[in-house]
Amino acid sequence: MSSTSDPSLGYLFGQNHEAALDGKGRRFYYEMVLQDITPNFRTEAGFVPRTDIRSVSQYYHFYWRPKGKHLIRR
Repeated sequence: MSSTSDPSLGYLFGQNHEAALDGKGRRFYYEMVLQDITPNFRTEAGFVPRTDIRSVSQYYHFYWRPKGKHLIRR
């Protein structure tokens, strides 16, 4: 969160939320990333190039495995 008092703009309050969820098993991998930056978010260090962003991305991969206990290389 940021709380900024700017003489020209007044009082500004903003939030930056980032979350990641991932899971994996023997046959799958899943990842979801969420980013939400409100329009009034400010940072003194200047490392946020753009505000007013809300995005979600997902990735899923399924690994095929034949039936049986072992994989055999020929």
